[in-house]
Amino acid sequence: MQNKLPLPSFFVVGAGKSGTTSIHQYLRQNPMGSLPLRKETHFFIMDKDSALPAPQNYFGKEMENPIFHLKDYLAEFQNQGHGHIVGEVCPSYLFYPNAASNINARVPNAKIIAILRNPIDRFYSNFQFRSNKDQQAKDNRQDFTTQDLDRITAALPYPSSPEVKRLLEIGMYSGQLQRYYDQFPSDNIKVFLFDDLQKTPRKLMNELSEFAGIPPFEYDVSMVFNRSGSIRAFWFYKTFRGSKFSKMVQKATPPLLYQRIRVAAERLVFAQANRMSTQSRNQLREYYRDEIDRLQTMLGRDLGDWLV
Repeated sequence: MQNKLPLPSFFVVGAGKSGTTSIHQYLRQNPMGSLPLRKETHFFIMDKDSALPAPQNYFGKEMENPIFHLKDYLAEFQNQGHGHIVGEVCPSYLFYPNAASNINARVPNAKIIAILRNPIDRFYSNFQFRSNKDQQAKDNRQDFTTQDLDRITAALPYPSSPEVKRLLEIGMYSGQLQRYYDQFPSDNIKVFLFDDLQKTPRKLMNELSEFAGIPPFEYDVSMVFNRSGSIRAFWFYKTFRGSKFSKMVQKATPPLLYQRIRVAAERLVFAQANRMSTQSRNQLREYYRDEIDRLQTMLGRDLGDWLV
């Protein structure tokens, strides 16, 4: 059943660095879906009229380019009309503690979708992304040079900075999911794994679409978006990522063509990611061991491969 208000009926709430960009782009291919042009509006965290205000400087993180007002949020959606299924992909909704209540307040019958990645690999992917961001901003903070990763993990369980603590905390999925189970019926929540997106992306997208109520569609899942790795064409990355030009191209270009351009550009920009050292992986494995046990009990799914 469609909502009376033109609000999303489903939300892909996270986790970050778990394939949410690919899912957003795949869903945009379906002509019967209506999503914001950009991923991550952060509206249900920063909503000025929400019952629960946004946490200030949560884990040392300030939100980038958020939307504060409902009319601006609704203006982000494309192709709204009769029969369209409206949804949003925003991984910050899983991590920020006010999002579940704020979504429930406006869309109490929403379908909630999460995709989770081994928190060890998720941390490393986010760490590399943060390292690239620091390179872009020329922060040169020691915590985010990849050479210092072993030093950071050797200090666990005591994170070296608020930012490292945030990157680690994002992988504590069970408590974040519980906020949604507290707000929505369990039948309205579906959890996927990043492993399945990698191995059987078409099957995952078909199941996700059916759960969200989107009509069947033959998604092109051959493309992978927002790939990890070090930047080898930094000038290109700095010039075009998030620029007005790239947004103009996205808005003016059919989704599939835009996606092919983006994938080609990301192949140019990013080099193959370096492998995490055995030392760091072992330290992170021990850090997340209890959390992985809690999560597999919550989901009723064997996650033993995450501890290998």
